[in-house]
Amino acid sequence: LIELWKPKGSMFVMDLPRHYFMVRFELEEEYMAALSGGPWRAFGSYLMVQAWSPEFDPLKDEIVTTPVWVRLSHIPVNFYHKTILMGIAKGLGRPIKVDLTTLKFERARYARICVEVNLNKPLKGSVMVNGERYYVSYEGISAICSMCGMFGHLVHACPKNVTERALA
Repeated sequence: LIELWKPKGSMFVMDLPRHYFMVRFELEEEYMAALSGGPWRAFGSYLMVQAWSPEFDPLKDEIVTTPVWVRLSHIPVNFYHKTILMGIAKGLGRPIKVDLTTLKFERARYARICVEVNLNKPLKGSVMVNGERYYVSYEGISAICSMCGMFGHLVHACPKNVTERALA
């Protein structure tokens, strides 16, 4: 985390149970940058960064939402506007920001948007815009079931698939 955020002031990191960490920054602007500058990735995984709450219990609480970069493939370049892309992203979760490379028209294969998704709900594989279907990929999230859309397992281990095989 220190290498990721490179604070100029001091930063204290305390490890908590279940792979949670509590971080204290000396400088408020560095705290705000870590809190709002993401999404952050370390070792191929997303970090869910939240303001500390005294009610948080690392032994019981679960994080169910996370920011993730999504790619909308082959979106027409006339959709490459922040307002339009944020509107499209609302169908996937809570839009956070659009990638600067996308806004500068430096890439046309896909538009990249940061969206907060609920991991307890199915993730959508595509979005419909003006009657056209555009495919969605989620950066850094590989275990998405193609049958039910849920994060955490693949189709061969899908509970729905197991139930259907048992009934057959």
